[in-house]
Order: sequence, then structure tokens, then C-alpha cells
Amino acid sequence: MEPRLSASRIEPIETLRVGYRHRRAFTVEATGSGDAICYMWVYAEALTIDRETQTVSLQRQWNENVDTTTQYHIAGGVSPLLDECTGYFLDWEAKETDADAPRDCEIDILYQSGARRTWRVSYERAALPEGWEDFLDDVRTLIAPYGKSELFNPLLRARGVREGEYIYCSVSFQPYEKTYYYRTDDDTLRPGDWVIVPAGAKNRETRVRVEEVEYFRENELPMPLERVKRVLRRCEH
Repeated sequence: MEPRLSASRIEPIETLRVGYRHRRAFTVEATGSGDAICYMWVYAEALTIDRETQTVSLQRQWNENVDTTTQYHIAGGVSPLLDECTGYFLDWEAKETDADAPRDCEIDILYQSGARRTWRVSYERAALPEGWEDFLDDVRTLIAPYGKSELFNPLLRARGVREGEYIYCSVSFQPYEKTYYYRTDDDTLRPGDWVIVPAGAKNRETRVRVEEVEYFRENELPMPLERVKRVLRRCEH
């Protein structure tokens, strides 16, 4: 017989799993025959928080051929998260799930005593625990610092002029949106920076905003070198 929860104390959670499903029915007319084909598309997510391995895992499945799993091993962070989660489900009495609900959620909690509680509910505000948003915020706060990959961040690899390249900045004269090319040798300039450039026939020093930084070889230049004025200096204010 499965152990039962003690009513006299809060049981520590060993593993908490949330399974989410979104079902959508489609009807497609078969070409030529006039017959209609009905099929069901199911998107699913599974969040697992485990004390023993100190991991938070998020699995997403689009169909039987496409799924991804992201796992965060955060030693010293998962146990406090699970301890905080205990109160969110302690006195929750789930309502019966609507069998036709397009979105549903299964919450499965294994306690350290061996007791287990499982609910399946519609994924809507009225059916979920009152502390559901706080629960999700706790999880998000724990994993958020580790959720972005630097490998795919284009800003981190944007700097670096290669031999034979020229740096062209597209700048805007505020508040106008039209941009103009200026040359520079300053490879630290980035979109959003402010610089001083010579403007007009009298080359009046003017503060402008850098909108884009591009690198060109001589045979790719958008404008000939002799026709492009140079950025004078960076403007800090």
C-alpha cells in the first residue's frame, strides 16, 4: 500500500513533475475526392524538478519526430525551490478535469516519505492552485540566469574587422530617420552609440546616432572611399 501524507506536518517534496498538453483538432479536405480527414495535433511540455539529482528539466514535444529537453543542474538551488513549492499544493483540492478541454495539466508530486499525490486539471486559472503563478515565478527565477546561450548571440561576435575590410557606420541625424554612411577605424562602435561627424558643405560638427555598423571589402563598398566622410570621435553624452 502506498504511504499516505501525514496531516500533522508538511512533507518535503522529493520530485515534482508538471505535464502540460495542448490538443488541437484539424479537418483537411482530401484533394480531388471531396472527403475530409480529421486529425489531432498535440503539443506537450514536461517540467521535472528533482531533489536527488538537483536538476530542473523542461521537455517540449511538437510531434513524434520533434522534441527538445533542457536540463539545469543547480546544486544547492533545487532543494530550497522544492521546499518553497510544498505550500503551494498543501491544501489544494483539484476540480475534475473537463475531458474536452483543449489544454490540460497533470501535476505529480512524490514526497520523501514515499507518499504521492497526482492531479489532472484543465489548464486555466480557476482549476489551478491559487499559488500557481508564484510557483512558476519561483522556477523561472531559478533557471533564468542560465537560459541564454552566448554561442548564438550575434552581438558577441559582431566586433572584429578583418584584413582588407573597411568599417562603414550608418548614422541618423535626430529626429530624422534617414541614414547616411560615414567611415571609421573605431571597431568598438555599436548601434545606439553617439558620435560626432562633419555635416554639410561646411563640415559642421554634429552629434548623430549610430544605427548600424557594417564591414566591407573594397570590391563591396556601398559608396566609394573618397565620397564618404569620417566619424570624428565618439560622443559620450
